Amino acid sequence: MIKTMLYDSTEDIEQAMELNPMMDETLTTIENNKVLKADLMTSTKSLKVALNRFFKNLPNNELFDGWRDCMEESIEVNMWTGKEVGSWSWGVEQYGEDEDNTTAYYIYLNIVK
Repeated sequence: MIKTMLYDSTEDIEQAMELNPMMDETLTTIENNKVLKADLMTSTKSLKVALNRFFKNLPNNELFDGWRDCMEESIEVNMWTGKEVGSWSWGVEQYGEDEDNTTAYYIYLNIVK
């Protein structure tokens, strides 16, 4: 099960990680008057499941609307990141398979308000 944690700043996340350095399977979100950011490190056998976990657990915010389709369409043509400087960035990073054929995925989406 994915935990969702909402923070006001990157510094708040860093403090939380000092107390609990293992934050895998935790969707961390920063929302303040300047930015909306979300990221997740999850292990699964498919990218589709990883994306489902990410988008299913995002906080309800209209700024997240439409990004799933954008990311999936880009990944289909082998573009695993996207960025418009000063506006938004997203990416999916894939890390090696383990003995159970499980892959770790790091997914992030950053939006400047």
